Amino acid sequence: ILEKHAHKTFMVEQVADLRRWRYGEAGAIAEVGINKIGGARWSFVPDDIKLLFARIRERHTTTLGQVADIFVGVQTSADKIYIRKSTSTTADTITFTDIAGTKWTIERDIVRPSLLDVPLDAFSKPACNSVIVFPYKIIDGEAITYTPAEMR
Repeated sequence: ILEKHAHKTFMVEQVADLRRWRYGEAGAIAEVGINKIGGARWSFVPDDIKLLFARIRERHTTTLGQVADIFVGVQTSADKIYIRKSTSTTADTITFTDIAGTKWTIERDIVRPSLLDVPLDAFSKPACNSVIVFPYKIIDGEAITYTPAEMR
């Protein structure tokens, strides 16, 4: 519950079973000092899990970032607009219906394969089920928007 006056600590409730919590079963509650949060990502992990991670890090000091280049790929904050499921494709074009119901056929060069709500199973390669509109050219590692003249 937010309040106007400042506090030195706040409470965090760890919910293990959302359905049971909704019906009144309390989760584990921990008091956290405001000095534990800042501009970086917040992580409220129970103490027993923190200890487990600390033991794992002691035994295995190499991080995933040291052995692999983890690339997320193209992202958007407007998935409903830019991520579409194709209705037909050719070697050069892709056809889809936009959020307003308008059918479009565009060049395949301005879309990228996409995963939309696809489960990621361990040790398997997911199949792309959509495309993301990506009207950019990459020059020296920088995404530059195609001009209207280039798009015609």
